[in-house]
Amino acid sequence: MEKVRFGVNMLHKECAYFPCHKGLEDCKYCYCPIYPCGYEEYGRFIIGKEKEKIWDCSDCVVFHKSKITDLIKLNGQFKKEQENGS
Repeated sequence: MEKVRFGVNMLHKECAYFPCHKGLEDCKYCYCPIYPCGYEEYGRFIIGKEKEKIWDCSDCVVFHKSKITDLIKLNGQFKKEQENGS
């Protein structure tokens, strides 16, 4: 099983969307796992090109901070180990 590698920043500078956020530290989660979260401190609804409401979180960096991504990965490992009886 792959173990968490703390402090390893994974920036994908070759990505066509890089940089997608200001203050980017880590690209482990290219897409937000809780999009759209609806928390106004992390984003806001805007009107898109087709006049539809779209959640804009371009200023949010919660899932682009290494401490957060490491905690999520560590939690996932812990759950897998519990399920496997390790």
